[in-house]
Amino acid sequence: MYLVIFFPIFLAILFPLLALGFSMMLGRQGHRWFMISSPVFFAILLLLLLLHIDVNEGWDSLAALGFTSAGLAGWFVMAALVGYGQYLAEKTIVMRMGGRPHPQVKPEMNLYHGGLFVVLVVISVIAEELIWRAYLIPAMSQAWEIDLVWAAFVAALLFGSHHAYFGWQHIAFKAVHGGIWTALFWTSGSLWSAVVAHTVFNFCIYFLAGRNLPTGNPPLGGGTIMR
Repeated sequence: MYLVIFFPIFLAILFPLLALGFSMMLGRQGHRWFMISSPVFFAILLLLLLLHIDVNEGWDSLAALGFTSAGLAGWFVMAALVGYGQYLAEKTIVMRMGGRPHPQVKPEMNLYHGGLFVVLVVISVIAEELIWRAYLIPAMSQAWEIDLVWAAFVAALLFGSHHAYFGWQHIAFKAVHGGIWTALFWTSGSLWSAVVAHTVFNFCIYFLAGRNLPTGNPPLGGGTIMR
């Protein structure tokens, strides 16, 4: 019950405020530091949730949360295409809204740093999907006695609020993306399909858009960037 309250409050409200605080105090370096280190926060949250599941429900409950992959090769291909399509759609909308790309920052990507970066991005995606899609939706439905569809709608809005730091427009962008990933999860019966789509989307942002490490301050209240 406590996690049903903690995760939405921390991720949807405190997390964006924490990111904004870092940027306001440290300027460019604060923003850059937070963007690079935020996957570590999700790795910690993932560990906390897994420990909670292990202590209270046992590891077998992970299968009930959707961690199954049998016969899903076709779904994974479709999920990858969905993730790429989401990236293209958001990029098109941002550009049409007059979004101004920040100068690209190329972090050092030797074998060690590049590999660590990839691992952290994947861990953060798994953590987000496990928390927002697999855990919170049924937990909110049960705790608040609402239908799963309404719980999914609330979770999508909270997921959008979690990205407000990148510009208020991203509340809508990411709420829609969260709804799409929820639909993939429910339709396929496996959380891995949502993980694949989300991972492809994130890597497109990091490596194709090249704007996830902007050199200026965050656009909260200002322009829109790709994220």
